[in-house]
Amino acid sequence: MIQRENLRMRKTVTLLALCLPLSAAMADDSSCTDAQRQLNRENTYIITGLYLNGPVKSVVTTRNNKQKSYGSSETTITLSPCGAVTQYEQQMYYLISPDVYRKEQYKTDPDNPLHLTGTAEYKFHGKHINSQTDITRTINDKGQIAGYTLLNKNTGDDEQEDAVTARINWENSRLHSMDEVKTDGEKSESLFYRYDSQGRLSHVSRGSGSSETRFTYTDQPWPSVTLISIYSGSELLNVLTERCEQWDHHGNCLLQKNYIADYYGYSADDNPEPVLQTIQRYHYKYY
Repeated sequence: MIQRENLRMRKTVTLLALCLPLSAAMADDSSCTDAQRQLNRENTYIITGLYLNGPVKSVVTTRNNKQKSYGSSETTITLSPCGAVTQYEQQMYYLISPDVYRKEQYKTDPDNPLHLTGTAEYKFHGKHINSQTDITRTINDKGQIAGYTLLNKNTGDDEQEDAVTARINWENSRLHSMDEVKTDGEKSESLFYRYDSQGRLSHVSRGSGSSETRFTYTDQPWPSVTLISIYSGSELLNVLTERCEQWDHHGNCLLQKNYIADYYGYSADDNPEPVLQTIQRYHYKYY
């Protein structure tokens, strides 16, 4: 349980490091070309984890547990007419029991859209942690997201400070890989991105082997199924399955159901039944 919670915490911080809007220079819509729109679409995926389709103005994502009292999250993303992210805000609350919960909120600075700050509170069986996060992102001369610096400070029962810098590598105008490096120069993690014959993202893997994500498509541009496998060494711990069940006229997902199959303690021949964990809805406004 502790290991799984640590994985969730690390995944949240890593995703937030990828959840920063682009500078105003990238949102210059007076000279928006198809190439600029495509670049913004790639950057938007890095920022939000979503490949958005059509002239999206904003999207609000809500995720609720089967029993809403157990937790929920809401993410609001705003884009320019050329498809560049201009604002990001996220709030999350998850309750497992009175002694096990986490609350998080993050928001970009309206005066500096490359800067995000956030706070989090975790409680796990008497262990109480408060956390502050500060993330600054950079772009290169091509307008591609090139990296970020993440500072995280914990207070309470687990006082520590972490600092990570990341370099994001592009190939053929697409995201290719990301390398995280700690302030002492030690490489902490790498991510690798692969695509199918139609140029759609098909596979994301971690260099440590701790997780891999696979995407399956039908006739819609949004993945119909996303499988996330989480490992401890060579042992499979969990498989998370995200299933889009309804799309809008632009091919963006409207309703997604998220399942978890817990493999911990099972033999290699067992196949645990996935359990519905959360229901996710997307609400779009278009230009």
